[in-house]
Amino acid sequence: MKYLALMALIFLGLNASAMSDKAPKSHDHQEETVDENAKTFGGHITTRTHVTLADAMNRHEQLKGEPIAITGQVEKVCQSSGCWMVIKDGDKQVRTMFKDYGFTVPKNILGKKVRLQGIMDKKEVSASTIRHLMKDEGKSKEEIDKVKAPQMQFEFTADAVEII
Repeated sequence: MKYLALMALIFLGLNASAMSDKAPKSHDHQEETVDENAKTFGGHITTRTHVTLADAMNRHEQLKGEPIAITGQVEKVCQSSGCWMVIKDGDKQVRTMFKDYGFTVPKNILGKKVRLQGIMDKKEVSASTIRHLMKDEGKSKEEIDKVKAPQMQFEFTADAVEII
């Protein structure tokens, strides 16, 4: 019986160790070196499904989980580390996060036109996450403190960004 208990503990320990390697990277705002002259970040755009931002928002349920490409203008960039940006196309805009925090973009690309590849989703964003993102944007403490409740928001998780 002791042998079985010992084997179970060893198995659980090895399994937990293996799982920790697969955990997503944390978002800790460490300063990363970004090539300011690069035109692509993350990977290359390979999907053939190109849609407008408005269409992606309107059809997000149909497109759920399907990689798409959208094009827009950079409206905002995380000024802490370039780990997210807001893309605008006409009167629509969407916050773009980077898959598994696997790459960042230069903080000086405001106003640039970009093409993104990734997944569009609509989800509830916690009040603490919204406040964190507002802090990254440089919003005032008074403005940040007004956020008390979660919000439903569109979010685009990009695995490739191309400045065009």
